[in-house]
Amino acid sequence: MIVSNTTLISNLLHIDKISVLNELFGAVYIPKAVADEVKVVFSNYEEWQESLEREQIIIQPISNTIFVKQLTPFLHQGEAEAICLSL
Repeated sequence: MIVSNTTLISNLLHIDKISVLNELFGAVYIPKAVADEVKVVFSNYEEWQESLEREQIIIQPISNTIFVKQLTPFLHQGEAEAICLSL
């Protein structure tokens, strides 16, 4: 399973190359916090919406919320959730 944080997705959306993720990895999983962060800037981007609709980017719930809480004093919420999702 390939997991991403906000930085990679937002950078690829800025240059209209989000399709690279699908070409390289197929589906990419992100936690809800990352989806929320991306939506703030890119909610109207067609590429973002298409990636979600085609399930090239899949929003996955976090099961270990205790570990997320332990990481958030040191990381942003999206980064903490992405780490937990990858474990």
